[in-house]
Order: sequence, then structure tokens, then C-alpha cells
Amino acid sequence: MSTSTVYFLLPEIVLIAAAVLIYIAGAFLRTQKAWSWFALLEIILSMLCLSRQHGMANSSVLISDGFTIYIRWLTLALGLLLVLMNSRPLIGGGTPESIGSLLLVIAGGMMVVSANDLILLFVALELISIPTYILLYLGPGGRRLPGIGREVFLP
Repeated sequence: MSTSTVYFLLPEIVLIAAAVLIYIAGAFLRTQKAWSWFALLEIILSMLCLSRQHGMANSSVLISDGFTIYIRWLTLALGLLLVLMNSRPLIGGGTPESIGSLLLVIAGGMMVVSANDLILLFVALELISIPTYILLYLGPGGRRLPGIGREVFLP
């Protein structure tokens, strides 16, 4: 793998490293809101890395055209919105597993659009599907309303 390939995949590498750090540190630290803020910071850092990429040449592993860059930006923007939605007060709390899995899904979505190799496409699809199973297992939870001691599901 050349340095230009690593440089092109730097936003995804940042998201994957953040997800791994959230998984590991989440097992020991019990700060619920900190994971959402950390994920937002890492998505913004990935946006900064993506904004520094311009004029990348196509390689045998990756595609870098206007459509790819547009979809990568759109994936990061939607990921930012999903992390903000996940940071609302839940009964189970914004677990580190849900935030980490969401970051992995975002990274996988960014990798799928730029894959020009069957192995990278397979890895990217697995990076989407396995964390999605974790997110489905964790479920949406409910929001606790002030003055009501029971769980209430709100859209």
C-alpha cells in the first residue's frame, strides 16, 4: 500500500481509530456524554482531513473522482447528524458501543464509494454490516421525560 493510498484513506483511518478508542476506553470509563462529543470531534477532524485532499490520482485500489468526494462528504455530514441524534438523553445512556459502531458504519460507507478493488469493497461492506448488527441489538431505547419516572418512547 502506497503512501498516497494511506493519505487518501486518512479520514476513514481517523474514524476507525476513534471507534476502537471508544470501545476500549468505554469499558473502563463511565462518562456517557463524553463519547458523543469525542465522536463529533473526530468527525470534524475527518472533515478537515477530507478537505485537504484534492487532485488525488486514481490508483488500482481507490477511485478519486468528483462523485466519490461528494458522497464521502455526504456520508460524513449524515454521520455528524446521526451522532448528534444519538447524543440525546436515553434511558440506557449513549453507550460507547453505539457511538463506536456508528463511527465504524460511517467509515465503511466512505470506503465503499471509493473502493476499486474487490478486497477493499468486501472489507468496507463488512465494516458496515457487523456494526449495524450491534446497533440493531442495542436498540433505540427511550427518552426519560422530566417528572415521569417511566420510559416513554418518543419519535
